[in-house]
Amino acid sequence: MILDHIKNAHLYYCLNPYFKTAFKYLSAIKQSDFEKKKEEIDGNNFFLLYFDTEGKGKDGVKLECHQKYLDIHFVFKGSDLIGYKETSFCTDVDTDDLEKNDYKLFKDKPVSEVLVNEDYFAIVFPGDAHAPLIGTEKFMKVVAKIIV
Repeated sequence: MILDHIKNAHLYYCLNPYFKTAFKYLSAIKQSDFEKKKEEIDGNNFFLLYFDTEGKGKDGVKLECHQKYLDIHFVFKGSDLIGYKETSFCTDVDTDDLEKNDYKLFKDKPVSEVLVNEDYFAIVFPGDAHAPLIGTEKFMKVVAKIIV
């Protein structure tokens, strides 16, 4: 997992061919964009998901991981608390739907928490089991889903 401010996004362009475009979109987000829930940029290869929500608390979410996609969680307003645990250390599988819907859920508890504040982003790779929404505050964020 990588955590950084949006002003430093250019440092990560080399990590994935979609990153430059993704960060261009994320840097230009407006409040009115949250009226849409999903925006396809390049079909299933790269799309944006919009969330205007509040956290569910530590007992309200489970660790999840992906195999085909990485996520860029960009917080537009407020902050999101994300739990973290290396996927290879997760042992208690709750739901395995990697083949069809690209997610696996775990009953394991996070070993650390990352606070993603306004104008910050977290890049979550397939090896990163993560539990977004473990805070309780209201926030707005966009998740860029990018094929690996």
